[in-house]
Amino acid sequence: MTGHAAPDPTIGTYLLGLESPSDRLRFRTHLVECEVCRVAWADLRHLPPLLACAAAVQAPRPGLEQATIGPDALAWAARCTRQVDGSD
Repeated sequence: MTGHAAPDPTIGTYLLGLESPSDRLRFRTHLVECEVCRVAWADLRHLPPLLACAAAVQAPRPGLEQATIGPDALAWAARCTRQVDGSD
């Protein structure tokens, strides 16, 4: 597996902790031997905690758009959306 031009495609499952213990060990060993995957891991290792934070974000309370944007702006946005979607 060493000597490849692109990172090993299993790097994502490794980063997210979705691999079996034996596969994790295999990938850790691979990281020692492969600079391409080591660089990719260093670039991507911060993503799992960020993804966890993004998943924890809650939707805004009902009516927040109407309260902050106003009915005129919402009507304009709805018209623009219909034009873009081709439903107008």
